[in-house]
Amino acid sequence: MPEGVGLTILVVDDNAQNRYILSRYLMKKGFTLLEAGTGREALELSLSQPNLIILDVQLPDILGFDVCRQLKANPATASIPVLQTSANFTSSEKKIKGLEGGADGYITAPFEPEELFAMVRSLLRMREAEMSARALAAEWQKTFDAISDAVCLISPEGKIVRRNRAFVSTFEASPETCFSEAFPFPELKQIVKEAFNGKSETGAVIEMNQRWQEFTITPVQSEDRAVSNLVVIISDVTEKRAKAEELRLANARLAAQTEELESHIRERTAKLQETVAELEAFSYSVSHDLRSPLRAMNGYAQLLLDDYASNLNEEALEYLRRIKSSGARLDQLIQDILAYSRLSRSPIELKAVNLDELLEQIVHQQRHFISPDSRIELQQPLGIVLGHEASLTQVFLNLIGNAVKFVKPGDRPFVQIRSHQSGGFVRVEVQDAGIGINPEHHGRIFGIFEKLHSAETYSGTGIGLAIVKRAVIRLNGELGVESLPGEGSLFWIKLPAATG
Repeated sequence: MPEGVGLTILVVDDNAQNRYILSRYLMKKGFTLLEAGTGREALELSLSQPNLIILDVQLPDILGFDVCRQLKANPATASIPVLQTSANFTSSEKKIKGLEGGADGYITAPFEPEELFAMVRSLLRMREAEMSARALAAEWQKTFDAISDAVCLISPEGKIVRRNRAFVSTFEASPETCFSEAFPFPELKQIVKEAFNGKSETGAVIEMNQRWQEFTITPVQSEDRAVSNLVVIISDVTEKRAKAEELRLANARLAAQTEELESHIRERTAKLQETVAELEAFSYSVSHDLRSPLRAMNGYAQLLLDDYASNLNEEALEYLRRIKSSGARLDQLIQDILAYSRLSRSPIELKAVNLDELLEQIVHQQRHFISPDSRIELQQPLGIVLGHEASLTQVFLNLIGNAVKFVKPGDRPFVQIRSHQSGGFVRVEVQDAGIGINPEHHGRIFGIFEKLHSAETYSGTGIGLAIVKRAVIRLNGELGVESLPGEGSLFWIKLPAATG
C-alpha cells in the first residue's frame, strides 16, 4: 500500500505547472492533494486540517513567509507542519528567515522529487510523534486533575512546578503562578528538606483554616538516583477524624451499656427462640453467607484506605469492583431471606388463579427477570388453581429462572411449561434442557441455602427452591423434581384445582 494513503497535503504555488507536477508525483505516493495558487487560498484551505503544507515563498498576494507566520499564529493550524520551497529565495539568510517564521522545513528549487519526498516523510513522522506526545500529555493531565486529593510537584528550590485542579481549588492558588510560587506550608520545611535526602514521609497532619490536612511526601528520583522533585499529596481528613472521634464516643457509650443490654438480649433471645425455632436449623449458614461478602467488602475497603487513599489506580478500581460484587451478593441474599420470611409470616387468602394469564405475565411483562436469549414455550391451557397470585409469581419466577440459568455455557436455554389435571388437582411441570441434577441431590435442593454449584460457576443464594417449597406448602400443594445429569430437569408442583 502506498505510504500516503489516508494523508492530505496542501500544495501552495502560484505556478500552475509546478503545482501539477508536484501534485501528480505525490498522488502516485498515495496522498490526497489540495491546491492553492495564492496565500489567501492557502489560509482558507488550511482550515480543512491537511496533514502537511508545501508552501512556495513567492506568491502573488502574500509572501510565503507571512503565510507561514499566520498559520503558526492560528491555534487551529499551528500544529500543521509547513515545508517552504523557493527557487528565488535560496540564500542562507532567507532559509533562516523562513525557519524563524515557523516553517518546519525549507528546500530550494530545483530539487529531486525523492529529496522532497524524504523531507515530506520526515515532517509527517515528526507531526505524528508530536500529536502522540500531546495526546499522552493531555491524557496524563486529565488523569492528574481527576485525582480528588490535592497534589503538587516541588522542585529542589522549593517551588511548585506542577499542581492539579484539586490543589488550586483547595488552597485558592493561581494556576498562572505555578512555576514561581513557593511551597506554602512552612510547617513542613524540615520534612521537605529530609525528603530531598531520600526520606519518604506519610501521615503528617496539619490544621489549616479549621480543616485537617494529611500530607504524604514522596521523592522522585532521576536516572542517577538523585532526588529531582517531590510529589506531595494532601488529603482532607477532617471528616475522617470527626468520624473516628464519633466512633470512639459511641464505643464508650456501648461499653457503659453492655451489662444492661446483655440482660435484655438474653430475655429477648429466649422469647425469639420460641417463635423462630425453625430458623435455628440454618442460622449458621445465614451467618456464614452474610458475613463472607461483608468480610470481602471490609477487607478491600481497608486495603484502599491503607495503600491507595491518595490515588486510585487500576488495582484500587479492581478492589472497588470486588466490593460492589460482594455487596450485590449480600443484597440478593437478604432479599431472598426476606422473601422466605414473608412466606412464613404473611397471611394469604386463597383465590382462583388463572395460570395462563399468570405465566404469560411472568414470561412477557417480567422479562427482565429472565435471560433475554432464552426460549420459553407455554403449552396452554394450563388451568385454574386455588392459590395466591403473589406467592405463585415467586414460585414460577424461581423455577423459570433456574431453568434458564443452569445450562451449559454457550447453550441457548429452552423451557417448556405444561400442566395435567386429575383428581381435583392441577400438576404444573417446568421442563428444561439444562445440565440436570444427580438423583442423590433431589432431596436436599429444596433446603435453605443448599447450592450444588459454586457462585463462580452459577450465581445464586441457595434460597430460591426453599421459597418455592415454602410457598407450595402454604398453598396446600405438593412439589418434586425428576432429573438426571446431562438430561435436563423437570420440576413439578401440584395445586388444588379451582371449582365453580
